[in-house]
Amino acid sequence: MWYRKGAIVSCTRYGDTSFVIGSNAQVDSYRGRTGLFADQVLEGNAALTLRNITPQDQDKYFCVTMTEATTGQSAVVSVVLKAPVRKVEIGFRDESVTCNSKGIYPRPSLVWSTDPPPESGRLHNRTTISETKQGFYDIQSTLQLKETNLNKMYICRVATDSDHRTAFLKLQEPLLACPDSIVTVPCRVPLNVTSYNVTWTFGHQDQIMSVTVTKQKPLVKVFDRWKPHVSVNIQPLGGLTLSQVKRELQGTYSCEVNTLEETHISLTELMIQQGNMNI
Repeated sequence: MWYRKGAIVSCTRYGDTSFVIGSNAQVDSYRGRTGLFADQVLEGNAALTLRNITPQDQDKYFCVTMTEATTGQSAVVSVVLKAPVRKVEIGFRDESVTCNSKGIYPRPSLVWSTDPPPESGRLHNRTTISETKQGFYDIQSTLQLKETNLNKMYICRVATDSDHRTAFLKLQEPLLACPDSIVTVPCRVPLNVTSYNVTWTFGHQDQIMSVTVTKQKPLVKVFDRWKPHVSVNIQPLGGLTLSQVKRELQGTYSCEVNTLEETHISLTELMIQQGNMNI
């Protein structure tokens, strides 16, 4: 029998986990979330499985074994929850850079920086942290820009006491292309990284292409609408090469590169010139 603060978490009799009698009834908060290796209990393995855990599940758990003759406490296990910073989202809109991350535990912190550093030495931002019903933390921040600087890298770092993740945002120089021409939209890929994922997006939600890079051959997927325009045989890892450029392809292109610890986003505005372009 496993219990916490005097309340039954899980109970089994001769490997039968449905065994419930009187005060041995499982508390509702654990119903459907616990499990034992029923076929191994009689062999001595009474390990407890907890599913869908939240910070409220942190505590000491006691294992009690009972035979017909004796009752004894076999184990005390302390459960400490850590929900790492899995993803940091960074974006640019309305002359401000936004950064957010969700489902973190313990309480995280967020720090802004730029490369090169700001001339004033200070970055004015508004950061809020909210707690979910399950006890996890969501964090979001807005960095207000006095002016859009294409030469700066905006950096957002979200951290707890045990882990962190960093997101980088670069606003690239706009590209100008003629109709029916070929143009390559650049993308910043971190140096000395062997495994990463790349996602290209047009506007905010129109996915163009995804690339998964490992030690094996890169896996490239182009979404149907973009197949007439995307050339995957021309530098698929160095940028997005578009052919037969049309007026409707004018807009903002986002390249998102995800590694184990970092997210790198490059934003490029593509403009299609009407008529011939004078050189």
